[in-house]
Amino acid sequence: MSYSLEKQLSRRVIVLNSVIFFVVLVAFNVSASLWLIHEEDEIIQTKADVIAHLISHVRDEINFSFSAENMPEFENDIDPEYFQIWINNNEIFEKSRSLEYEDLQFRSSVEPVEFIENIILPDGRRGRMIQLTFYLEFSDKDNSFSEAVRDKTLITLVVAKEREEVDLLINAIHMSTILLILIVIIILNYMVKKTVRKNLMPLTNINNQIKLLSADKLNNEIKLADIPDELNDFVLQFNSLLSRLDLSFNREKRFSSDVAHELRTPVAELLTMSEVALKWPDDLALAQDFYSGVYDSSRQMMLLVNNLLALARCENTQYQRDLSIHGIKKIVNDCLQRYKILADEKGLVVECSINSDVLIETEIVEFEQIINNLVSNAVTYSVCNSPLFIDTVIQGEFVSLSIQNTTEQLVDKDLDMMFDRLWRKSSARSSSEHSGLGLAIVKAYAKMLNLDITTELPGGKIFIVSVSGIRCVERQRDI
Repeated sequence: MSYSLEKQLSRRVIVLNSVIFFVVLVAFNVSASLWLIHEEDEIIQTKADVIAHLISHVRDEINFSFSAENMPEFENDIDPEYFQIWINNNEIFEKSRSLEYEDLQFRSSVEPVEFIENIILPDGRRGRMIQLTFYLEFSDKDNSFSEAVRDKTLITLVVAKEREEVDLLINAIHMSTILLILIVIIILNYMVKKTVRKNLMPLTNINNQIKLLSADKLNNEIKLADIPDELNDFVLQFNSLLSRLDLSFNREKRFSSDVAHELRTPVAELLTMSEVALKWPDDLALAQDFYSGVYDSSRQMMLLVNNLLALARCENTQYQRDLSIHGIKKIVNDCLQRYKILADEKGLVVECSINSDVLIETEIVEFEQIINNLVSNAVTYSVCNSPLFIDTVIQGEFVSLSIQNTTEQLVDKDLDMMFDRLWRKSSARSSSEHSGLGLAIVKAYAKMLNLDITTELPGGKIFIVSVSGIRCVERQRDI
């Protein structure tokens, strides 16, 4: 299922930042609201403490020294505040003029208590009240009250004031918080989308350039004026892939052309010989040459077809491995025996320094084809009267085989191309013994068997090809 990277990334960034900002603002909102309530409670607490200290005893009675001039808020007709005092939970001792015929509510208690809570004031406004229940303190020098009165005079004081201003401030903070959250979300939505779109622009540019690519335009590399670090490796690898694809496409084009050339020569020969045979059907000598030519041309085409089929077999991904154990020296000697006549004709001095006790585990058919093609290549293209060395080196559980011959035809740049299909150093295509696919088959079979093929050209005249990664069974037994 496809999805938009830009939308998903923007959505996640917006949601994450919005949640963080929301939590911060809510925490600030709660803290500010609690602080305002705390400040309001401090005010009402202070007023209650002041009024409580105004309650005293003078001689044989309890006195309340309240002055409306000092606390006019309890006498106002507009937005008044209230207080009321009870003695021993039942007798109303004093109340503010603002109450007139109304009474405040209180909680009866036989023990000293102090609490603050929300109430509805007598005039219907929302308010906040504090209740202080305490024993009246008597001076030790005052003997006008009995011990019973001293111990049981319980004063209950309730002070109440409106809290609508605080509620308005808290509501204003709530509304400001909500509005600020909405504004921040809108700004975040705009800024994040713009930023993400801008930072994803290189991907859009890459996509637009990829759309312009085609089989004949693989050499057009991805180019960006300013490449982010995260995309730098991708662009480099993608351009490298394009280069390899372009090289492969060019090789395929050249391969198709080369196959046509390879088949054109024997087909043209067959056509020419057929025309001659039809023109002089009674010429026995000509017929003999005709049959010989048909055989050579057919053999050349068969060699080419067999090699092409071998390459196709190497590309079969369902290839089943069939391992068996063989002596590597015997395999090499069998291949050398096939080309002994040609080696003798060229005066080659063949030296094979392989221990006959070395056993390897491999697919015999494919491995023999690798060695056969390498030996054929070495014998065919060696300089006359030159040495040809074949040697092995055991490296742990593996053995490496190297073939060394003298040549005057190769240069360093040929080492990268000689394993291409239908590649030949000479442009002539008249040979019926070599189709230009031998080393390509070596490379394909080596890949099938997980072997490594390396080439060297030290001094420009000595050509060395090595096959490494061959599993050595004898070495494993020794261990």
